[in-house]
Amino acid sequence: MTGILGRMRNQLRGRRGVRLTGVSTLFGGVQWDYTKSERDLLRRLVDFLETRRVLWMPFNSENHRHVVESVLLMRSRLVDVQEQLRHDSPAKNRIRLLRLACERFLTSAQGASDLHFYSDLGELRGVFGAYLDDLLGIYGLDASPQLRWILPSTPAEELPNGLVRTRGEIERSIYVEPLQRPRDEEHGSEESTL
Repeated sequence: MTGILGRMRNQLRGRRGVRLTGVSTLFGGVQWDYTKSERDLLRRLVDFLETRRVLWMPFNSENHRHVVESVLLMRSRLVDVQEQLRHDSPAKNRIRLLRLACERFLTSAQGASDLHFYSDLGELRGVFGAYLDDLLGIYGLDASPQLRWILPSTPAEELPNGLVRTRGEIERSIYVEPLQRPRDEEHGSEESTL
């Protein structure tokens, strides 16, 4: 009996998305649940992160309060994903490090000057870029052009419309240009709007 159950457990363990939950009765019933694969779980995480402007919008387009709210949502999602991953998953520690990067940012962002806030935001983006790049490679996933902007392995020619990563800008069509102040034609200076 033990040999049959052991073989069944090994067969179920090898199948993606199946988890053995129990063995029942005298004649050997087996129970299992269908689980989501790690790849699907990480695909949904990447889809979620693509909506987080905090990872790819130019610094001067970011509002501190909105950035903190977004990082809180990211941390919450990372906790959920981390709980669903197997203990021996190659993604487990990377997701943990992403969560810790969020916590570090949230701690250092409290009361920080603009300079320190944006410096910490740059560090957060760098950490996310490195570990997301690993995860995308391991699981054969892809990311949007906006999110690929923070990935160190993305060649410059693959960035949207000749985007150069070192300038810290993204494709202008993604956000609205700031309004230009009108110039006083007589004096060649800007008009005062006060």
